[in-house]
Amino acid sequence: MRRIVWLILALTTLTAQAQERIHVRMRDYNTYWDFPYVTTDIDHFDFSADRSLLRALRPDGVAVPFHAAKVDSVTFEDEPLEETKNHYRVFQLYVTTNDGKDIVSREAYVPCHISLNACGSFSNYSAPASIRGRGNSSWSWYDKKPYRIKLDAKHKLLGLGKAKSWVLLANYRDITDLMNTFVFEAAAWMGMPFTNHTRYVELFVNGDYRGVYQLTEQVQQGKNRVNVSDAQGMLLSLDRDDGPELSPAATDNFWSSVYTMPVCVKYPKDEALTANRLDSVKRQLAILEQAIQSKDSARIYSLLDVPSMIHYLQLQELVENVELVAPRSVF
Repeated sequence: MRRIVWLILALTTLTAQAQERIHVRMRDYNTYWDFPYVTTDIDHFDFSADRSLLRALRPDGVAVPFHAAKVDSVTFEDEPLEETKNHYRVFQLYVTTNDGKDIVSREAYVPCHISLNACGSFSNYSAPASIRGRGNSSWSWYDKKPYRIKLDAKHKLLGLGKAKSWVLLANYRDITDLMNTFVFEAAAWMGMPFTNHTRYVELFVNGDYRGVYQLTEQVQQGKNRVNVSDAQGMLLSLDRDDGPELSPAATDNFWSSVYTMPVCVKYPKDEALTANRLDSVKRQLAILEQAIQSKDSARIYSLLDVPSMIHYLQLQELVENVELVAPRSVF
């Protein structure tokens, strides 16, 4: 009880500033964890009726609860003026779903609140979001699940370019947690465009520790993602799961004409992707396939960025990426 009374006194005597970061320091797992939370007003904190929960009130009125018995202190700090850009610290990401709802689907997003402790290397972040599962075999077969997070508004995370959609890779089969990072870094060294970045986070979902995850960009068209032309650009995926075999009802996929590869149009989407435009993509891809089949090197060089393709294939060989053969997750 003394701890709760002290919290009340601390909250009522602190003076609100223009924009501050709040850390609720909690005892759990025999150590301490910081939950960063953004607010401009100390009135955004209150207690539940039975005083068992300290609640941080989001702008949309939803309360993010902390068990008062585990709270040691609530401290306020100013936003850092400069980011130190230490990319490879292990940061902490806390996800609190509305009503503690489980994340059980790859299709349906669950509303949540996220708090990102950037450990002084970058700006902390705290805001409403949504989360769902992602992946195919990694979601279906493995205990450690990957996730996709969608922010309510575009924002940069840990120094990465502003966007709404972000990915948490579980890397369940990679005991080093380094294979994807090696590929991303090697691709950047080779000068390949639109290369993903790596940030490591310890993930907590509703207070449950889920392990170390790789936070990275969602592969999608966008200014800070795959920045192809809004008017004429295309983003294609070669993936059995999104192709005609396993997604026969979809209207955005087809079999390629020569090599019968499963192709899905990731951009443009919805009403911008007409049947005529889909046929046009299929015809253009067929021209490239025919040039490759006939070993017409001059034609291939006129249609394809050959050095980039060589770099891409070198990376696949270095890590023995079996998904290139399936194919899956090839963009």
